[in-house]
Amino acid sequence: MTSKSKGKPRLSGRMLPIMHPDAAGIDIGAEEHLFVLRQSLTAYRFYKHLMAEVDLELEQRMRELPRAEHAPDKRPSGTKKRIYQRAGNEPSFDLKAELFRIAGVDLTDVPGSSP
Repeated sequence: MTSKSKGKPRLSGRMLPIMHPDAAGIDIGAEEHLFVLRQSLTAYRFYKHLMAEVDLELEQRMRELPRAEHAPDKRPSGTKKRIYQRAGNEPSFDLKAELFRIAGVDLTDVPGSSP
């Protein structure tokens, strides 16, 4: 298959690298582009579902771990100047609170561990 070939790419018996059709120099029309977008959306939703399952499993297993003997009931306020902002790929439960319950120390507030 050449990068400038017209029409649908032909596959040989060997594996081809996965790349966006435009990057390969293959002309695709609107229908093919919409197909690629639908496939990408389906994959995104599938992986998002898998990540939600991992979050549930992680939360369940974290709750099974024993509480630290010397851990106070409430996590103290942080000493770092930077305000923490949640990212879109974080677990759906309060992981910081669970880690504090298990370790008895706010592991995210240890000097030198994060900005």
